[in-house]
Amino acid sequence: LSPRLAADISDDVRSFNITKTASDLGNAGLPVGQLLASVGSLEIFDTKQAFFPENNNSIVKDYTDQNIQIKLYEVVEEVRNSSYYVPIKTMYSEGFPSIQSDQKNVSLMLRDLFFYFESITAPQILIEEASLSYAVSLLLDSVGFSNYTFRRLSQDDEEIIPYFHVPPDTSLAQALNNLAISTQSAMFFDELNNFVVMSRNYFLPEEGDRETDLTLRGNVDFEKDGALRNKNTSAKLANIIDVAFRT
Repeated sequence: LSPRLAADISDDVRSFNITKTASDLGNAGLPVGQLLASVGSLEIFDTKQAFFPENNNSIVKDYTDQNIQIKLYEVVEEVRNSSYYVPIKTMYSEGFPSIQSDQKNVSLMLRDLFFYFESITAPQILIEEASLSYAVSLLLDSVGFSNYTFRRLSQDDEEIIPYFHVPPDTSLAQALNNLAISTQSAMFFDELNNFVVMSRNYFLPEEGDRETDLTLRGNVDFEKDGALRNKNTSAKLANIIDVAFRT
């Protein structure tokens, strides 16, 4: 346990941009088989000048060169008289912030926890007949990282690696990326900062392979498929015009 300095800066945020990356389709034909960093940026209207190095009253200015954790949420208001915070992504500041003192503007470059894997050297390993879950667990457990999960279809057999070898001076990120390439698995950090390893068939299922766990209802407000108009919500009509998702 250790103390943490936390603050809600939602009212000071001018804009943010997040790019979640599963694969580089310019180098691969499918959105699997790679481990890449998600990146972004955050722009803050720093009225209190908390990030300004000249502000001697700030308790933040001495830590701006460290990896500040930024948690981004989408707030859904007035749902059954409550507000729901839907996590978007957990990111970390990268490098020094860009400060415009005359406009009190602070810009942060963001990167997900992939930076941590890049900074750690993986242990040298040579194992025969290693399953993918065993290989990943061995690597992550060796550095004390426990927030990981595996997802594959119940009818799929797990990938077995005949010879799992990690040579000297290999970063943890590179070792995991090699596993993703050899098994065509998707590896990424989810919205709650868990490291997720998905099999190709789970990530790209055929119709009927697994049930859909998400339903979107938008700008058509009429009784359909047993869903009554705005039932148990509020008097407000649905206002979803379009939904787009990019990986």
